[in-house]
Amino acid sequence: MEIVFGIDKKYQIEHYKVNHQDVSEFDIKEVLQNVYLEFKETKHIQRILGHNNQKQFFIIIGIFDKTKTRFRVITAYRAKKKHIIFYLNEVDND
Repeated sequence: MEIVFGIDKKYQIEHYKVNHQDVSEFDIKEVLQNVYLEFKETKHIQRILGHNNQKQFFIIIGIFDKTKTRFRVITAYRAKKKHIIFYLNEVDND
């Protein structure tokens, strides 16, 4: 899957870096390569909950293209404890 990043118009950097400097591009790519949960926010926008290889959990918000071969990251941030518990419960039940 190709991953592209939305650019913030004001700062001219990836949008997720404006408010979430503790998240790296590498973390985002690892989350999307591992098992993740996907939630539909609106008609096009998806919320993804998953973890990187170091088991750090993140929420990534973005848009898949129609064929799901390309994902445009809008923002990403570390998941809260309640999100991690939800993820573990959902994955263990499957």
